[in-house]
Parts: sequence; C-alpha cells; structure tokens
Amino acid sequence: IAHNDKFGDYGGTLIMIHQLQTIRFHILYGHLSRQSISTLQAGIYLSRGEQLAALGQPFENGNWPPHLHFQIIEDIGAWEGDYPGVCSLAEQTKYLDNSPDPDCILSLNKFVSL
Repeated sequence: IAHNDKFGDYGGTLIMIHQLQTIRFHILYGHLSRQSISTLQAGIYLSRGEQLAALGQPFENGNWPPHLHFQIIEDIGAWEGDYPGVCSLAEQTKYLDNSPDPDCILSLNKFVSL
C-alpha cells in the first residue's frame, strides 16, 4: 500500500498477493484515491466481493483521468508499494514476460469490437 504522488505516477497504489492452487502472483491496483487506501493495512485478508478501494481524482492519482491500472506481476522482486507500469523498449521483453495479459483474469477483450 503506497501513495506514489509524483506527476504521471500511480497515486494510491495497492499490491495484493494472490494464490490459485500452487501459482502465486501479485496484482497492482493503481490510480486509487488516497482516502480509500488510508484504511487498508498490509497483511489483511479481503473476501470475495468486498470493495478494495475507489478510483482517485487527477489531483491525487498522478494527474490522470480516473481509471484503474490493473497489472499482473509474476515476480515482484524487491519492489514494495510500486512496480513499473511503463518501461524502455530495451526492457520490454523482460517486463512483458513478467506481467501477463490481464485479460486472462478480466475477460474484457470479448467486449471489444474491431
């Protein structure tokens, strides 16, 4: 849980550990409101259907229009409260390999028409 308050950053950030059978991974939820993450603490468990947080307004979420940054991270390494959401072209393969397409969880691409 962090508030990454630099311009262009995530603002309110929550990184949760998930485990499906033997597969462990992290999900970064970014651009959240400061107030909604202020009541969260590391190590708490959330139940299915429980609201995690709320979207932040531009003044508190890196100056972005309200939206959710949802990023799967297989190996978070030493990062805490933050993780790159963009990278240089030279690092692209490394980060794409470590952050699978979130549609494997969200299943939103079926709503996109080309």
